[in-house]
Amino acid sequence: MYIYLSLISALGWGISPILDKLVLQDIDYLAFTPMKLFTRGMFGIILGIIFRKKIRENIKNNKINIKNLLIILASGTISFLAALTYYKAISLDNGYMLNIAIISHILPIVVIGVLSSIIFKRKITYKMIIGMIITFIGIYITIKNTPK
Repeated sequence: MYIYLSLISALGWGISPILDKLVLQDIDYLAFTPMKLFTRGMFGIILGIIFRKKIRENIKNNKINIKNLLIILASGTISFLAALTYYKAISLDNGYMLNIAIISHILPIVVIGVLSSIIFKRKITYKMIIGMIITFIGIYITIKNTPK
């Protein structure tokens, strides 16, 4: 099941930047970002209403506590700053979409691998290191061979 959900997610992550770039050709990224985040927020409110029983249950079971709220706040802040810089990158005339997508969607795999090994005590195998090196090489080759 997670494979299908991941494929749907990948499709969304692939289509969304193209739509964003279309809009960002006419609108400044600082005007676009609040509208995009407002749209996400509306879906968040709808989900909150739909799953309010689950939310209450998690609060009752002390799963939603100060520690988790601070982590959510940190995650939201980091993803907001990431979105802001991402939208600025794709709004630039010289912002080549393939390079932006490769850097912003593939490079996090390396970051996740390293951070999960530190935070969750996961072992990084030599095959994972080889994969990370190949990732860097692939990003370099793609960016180096981008038509100007």
